[in-house]
Amino acid sequence: DPVACVARVPLLEVLAQAQTGLQDHAAAAQTWQQAYEQAATPADKARLFEQTSLGYQNLQDYPPLLELARTHRAR
Repeated sequence: DPVACVARVPLLEVLAQAQTGLQDHAAAAQTWQQAYEQAATPADKARLFEQTSLGYQNLQDYPPLLELARTHRAR
Protein backbone atom coordinates (compact mmCIF):
# COMPACT_ATOMS: atom_id res chain seq x y z
CA ASP A 1 0.00 0.00 0.00
CA PRO A 2 1.71 3.22 -1.18
CA VAL A 3 -0.12 5.39 1.37
CA ALA A 4 1.02 3.20 4.26
CA CYS A 5 4.62 3.33 3.00
CA VAL A 6 4.54 7.12 2.82
CA ALA A 7 3.05 7.30 6.31
CA ARG A 8 5.85 5.09 7.67
CA VAL A 9 8.68 7.29 6.40
CA PRO A 10 8.39 9.95 9.16
CA LEU A 11 8.19 7.22 11.80
CA LEU A 12 11.30 5.57 10.41
CA GLU A 13 13.08 8.93 10.43
CA VAL A 14 12.27 9.46 14.13
CA LEU A 15 13.43 5.92 14.90
CA ALA A 16 16.70 6.43 13.03
CA GLN A 17 17.32 9.71 14.85
CA ALA A 18 16.71 7.99 18.20
CA GLN A 19 19.03 5.12 17.29
CA THR A 20 21.73 7.62 16.32
CA GLY A 21 21.26 9.43 19.63
CA LEU A 22 21.70 6.12 21.43
CA GLN A 23 24.90 5.48 19.44
CA ASP A 24 23.35 2.48 17.67
CA HIS A 25 24.74 3.54 14.32
CA ALA A 26 24.32 0.18 12.58
CA ALA A 27 20.61 0.06 13.40
CA ALA A 28 20.23 3.72 12.42
CA ALA A 29 21.83 3.10 9.01
CA GLN A 30 19.43 0.23 8.38
CA THR A 31 16.46 2.34 9.43
CA TRP A 32 17.56 5.24 7.20
CA GLN A 33 17.84 2.67 4.38
CA GLN A 34 14.27 1.49 5.01
CA ALA A 35 12.99 5.07 4.99
CA TYR A 36 14.87 5.75 1.74
CA GLU A 37 13.35 2.67 0.10
CA GLN A 38 9.83 3.70 1.10
CA ALA A 39 10.12 7.39 0.20
CA ALA A 40 7.76 8.39 -2.59
CA THR A 41 8.92 11.81 -3.75
CA PRO A 42 12.25 12.75 -5.35
CA ALA A 43 12.79 15.36 -2.62
CA ASP A 44 12.30 12.76 0.12
CA LYS A 45 14.57 10.32 -1.71
CA ALA A 46 17.32 12.96 -1.96
CA ARG A 47 17.03 13.94 1.71
CA LEU A 48 16.99 10.35 2.89
CA PHE A 49 19.85 9.44 0.54
CA GLU A 50 22.00 11.98 2.37
CA GLN A 51 21.10 10.60 5.80
CA THR A 52 21.54 6.99 4.72
CA SER A 53 24.88 7.63 3.04
CA LEU A 54 26.16 9.48 6.12
CA GLY A 55 25.18 6.51 8.26
CA TYR A 56 27.12 4.10 6.10
CA GLN A 57 30.09 6.47 5.93
CA ASN A 58 30.19 6.73 9.74
CA LEU A 59 30.24 2.94 9.94
CA GLN A 60 32.83 2.77 7.17
CA ASP A 61 30.52 0.20 5.57
CA TYR A 62 31.28 0.87 1.94
CA PRO A 63 29.57 -1.99 0.02
CA PRO A 64 26.04 -0.89 1.04
CA LEU A 65 27.05 2.74 0.46
CA LEU A 66 28.14 1.89 -3.07
CA GLU A 67 24.89 0.01 -3.73
CA LEU A 68 22.86 2.92 -2.35
CA ALA A 69 24.71 5.36 -4.63
CA ARG A 70 24.13 3.15 -7.66
CA THR A 71 20.43 2.81 -6.86
CA HIS A 72 20.03 6.53 -6.25
CA ARG A 73 21.88 7.46 -9.44
CA ALA A 74 19.66 5.16 -11.51
CA ARG A 75 16.50 7.04 -10.45
